[in-house]
Amino acid sequence: MSGAKRWACSKCTFMNSWGKTTCEMCNEGERPSAPEVVEEGVNWACSECTFENKWSSLVCSMCGTGTIAKGKRIAPEGGKRPAKAGGAAGASRRKGGKGKSGDDSDGPVVVQAPSASRALWEKGLPLSDLVIEAVSPEGKVTEIRAHRCFLAAVSNYFKAALFGEGAPEKPATGPARLRIEDVDVDALRECIRWCYVETWSEESSMVVRCKMAAKRFDVPGLEFASCQAARSKLTPAGMLTALAAATNAGDRELMAAAVDGAASDPEGTIANPGFLELPAQAVEALVRCDRMAADELDIVKTVLAWADRRASQRGAAQRRGAASAAASGAGGGGGGYVGPLSTAEELLKELCPTGATVQAAAAAASAAAAGDGAAAASAAGADAAAAASAAGAEDGESAFSYTASIAGTSTAGAGSGPGALPARPVDILHALRLPLLKLEELIKFVKPSGVLNARDFAALVSHSYKKPSERRLVKSVAGFSNERREGTSKTVIIHMWGGGGACGQDSGPQFGGAGGYLAVRYELVPGDELTIHVGDGGYADASGSNDALSTKAWPNGGCGGYNWVSGGGGGATYVTSSMHEGEVIAGAGGGGGGPANGTWSSAGGGGGGTKDGRVGEGGHGGNQSRRSPTMGTDGGGNGGKPDGSGSAARGASPHGAGGGPGGSSRSDGGDGGASSSKWAEEVCTLTPTDQEAVESPTLKVSAGGGGGPRSPKARGKPGLCIIEIEATGERIEFKFKGEPEVYIAE
Repeated sequence: MSGAKRWACSKCTFMNSWGKTTCEMCNEGERPSAPEVVEEGVNWACSECTFENKWSSLVCSMCGTGTIAKGKRIAPEGGKRPAKAGGAAGASRRKGGKGKSGDDSDGPVVVQAPSASRALWEKGLPLSDLVIEAVSPEGKVTEIRAHRCFLAAVSNYFKAALFGEGAPEKPATGPARLRIEDVDVDALRECIRWCYVETWSEESSMVVRCKMAAKRFDVPGLEFASCQAARSKLTPAGMLTALAAATNAGDRELMAAAVDGAASDPEGTIANPGFLELPAQAVEALVRCDRMAADELDIVKTVLAWADRRASQRGAAQRRGAASAAASGAGGGGGGYVGPLSTAEELLKELCPTGATVQAAAAAASAAAAGDGAAAASAAGADAAAAASAAGAEDGESAFSYTASIAGTSTAGAGSGPGALPARPVDILHALRLPLLKLEELIKFVKPSGVLNARDFAALVSHSYKKPSERRLVKSVAGFSNERREGTSKTVIIHMWGGGGACGQDSGPQFGGAGGYLAVRYELVPGDELTIHVGDGGYADASGSNDALSTKAWPNGGCGGYNWVSGGGGGATYVTSSMHEGEVIAGAGGGGGGPANGTWSSAGGGGGGTKDGRVGEGGHGGNQSRRSPTMGTDGGGNGGKPDGSGSAARGASPHGAGGGPGGSSRSDGGDGGASSSKWAEEVCTLTPTDQEAVESPTLKVSAGGGGGPRSPKARGKPGLCIIEIEATGERIEFKFKGEPEVYIAE
């Protein structure tokens, strides 16, 4: 039962009842004196490491050395006996300070991480039982005091070193000693600090050092924290320093973290002078990263500057070597100046060291500068075979890549060893996205560098002559990606409601149809100008003569007739894009107009619509006496037939709702306008059934209701357009103004 006295055998740790004087298990251990007895439900503190163990643990759960037989009993708080397992409330235990033994003598410090470990750290690590002899690479020995149990609890390295096979024995008096050779002492201190308080200095200069030390000493929490710091807490300069160190050390995780961090501030990264000092593999990793959302021209110029600097450094080294050889009389006069520092060949060696001999692109460049894309391609085609031959490639393909270690060609052996990346092709040149550059940028910045052969340059020039809408459909040109980087474009949801149609003169079923609702997803790139046209509601105001028509609803609604005054159709709401040469990227149809409800009545006009990137026109409703209905164009709804030739039919509802039937007359409602989404991805489309405006399922907003049915000559309601930034939820609303509005992407 709980609280019964039992004793643990000093030989085999078996728990014996108090009535047994010799161990029932091994027949060797003898019952200890009363102070050494451990009661059921009463925890005990390890004599070796002071960790507080549950009464049911026979061996210390922390160090694996201390036994319950030698442990100190920890009385429950308040001196009360513990309740049965899983039972009584009120059972508690002390979580710090000193425990009390059965004879009221002072017990050991009770360990309860993390509060106890933090207290020990803050007090300067009293009662430490370990001295670490940390030997720096220079041979300097620094002694660091610690507690074995805390290090072993966090780090498998220390657990094996301190308590595993071959671990140094703890002396009878004084602390144990552990010697660690060739260690970064400051980084080791950070690892030990983490074992106690799970914090570290977070200094930028320590990020890489702590990551390396945490990996060596198996402190996963610090390893993760240092990687996170590389992502979020370093300046651009600090991130580039971390990236360079991680690249040279072959640390995949830290390299990825540093690239992520650098990509969070792409402009600051490429503008930082530290970029020019990066190893080749690090430059490629940054340039290939989709999140490096800086202007592509800035990236290209920075990479060319990096290659130019590396070529200059190589030339300076060659000159120093040549001068040294000449001074010593070696080289047979072969020393001295080695030529230009930054020729096209030298740049190419840095970007693609085993690439082709650079081919002149003068003819293609001249034709391109003159605005003749076909001539540029022709000029390049004549030299394609020579360029391919010089490149050592087949079928005119370039060979701009080489195999290097993770540090490129600058650090020997960096690709060998634990955690290092294997040898792989490095191609900085083709990590650039040259098809995104404008023609003048290619000619001004890329062509003079000479890093492209004639064939590839001509292909890029020809691509630049295509329409923007056609260029966006191309995935790559001459091996260069044409995909925009993440962040250089933003995804928007464009919500559109067409304008509603008007109803006829007399009250009845001849309502005007509501405008349709359309939501599309569109990738908006910097510089793209969206022009928004919000459709007006239809009119029912024809007057003056038998061939008169109602006012046209802007921008493209069909008109209603004069006889008994029928309703006109609502205008479409649509958006055009400068990136698509002013074509409609998407549009919502307007509602059809309702007819008049009487003998010889006229019919409703068609709603405005769009089709295949074009803006249509709604047809006009027929007048009974003189005017026949007209057909809609390019998605616009047809005008209805008047009383003399109609059949009292509702207008069709391709997207905007058709106008209601003539009721007691045979005049027809106008057709609704059609929707389109040529350059955008359709997300949601809703077609109304009558005059009631439809509501966006996500925005809970409605617009474009039709007129009527119980309000004679009631106008339709205007449409609406809302541009929603998908990433942030920001909304920009455009209401009817009778003229287009422009939204320019930043």
